[in-house]
Amino acid sequence: HPKDQKISLCSGGAETGLHIAAKKIVAGWQSLMAPPLPHTEKRRTRFGEEIVVTQSIPENLFPIENSVLPDETYWSGDWIPDVVLLGPKGELRIEIKVTHGISGQKQLKIERDGIQTLEYDLAKLRNDQGWNLDSLEHALKTDPSIVRWAVHPKFPNLKPSIQNELATR
Repeated sequence: HPKDQKISLCSGGAETGLHIAAKKIVAGWQSLMAPPLPHTEKRRTRFGEEIVVTQSIPENLFPIENSVLPDETYWSGDWIPDVVLLGPKGELRIEIKVTHGISGQKQLKIERDGIQTLEYDLAKLRNDQGWNLDSLEHALKTDPSIVRWAVHPKFPNLKPSIQNELATR
């Protein structure tokens, strides 16, 4: 916590511990399986029939050559991700949610920057209170229900593709 911020000795202990542990675990990975990003659009024909089209950006292995914990080093951006992963496929930013997710203002900055960003939601683990480092890493790597794309650079191309398919049906 910043030196000028006054907190009680016990405030946020579980959240802080879970948040810090998750950041350290992710920063230590050698690769990450980025989840798929499905998107669905619907429309009705003039006869009232509903047409549904779903397309997906497939899951993708992201090899990691280096990781950065921006809050432990100098970071020049106007928003600070929890972890930055760097590899041959570029940069992947990670946000860890324990009680507070990405705010609307931060989401706008993430979208403006257009850098692929994942958010891991650990609220279930926080409420469980039974997590340990092994169960936390297992959840981060294998539980698709806790990870979502905040920004995927290919998503803007997905929506028009779906709309084109809807228009031809």
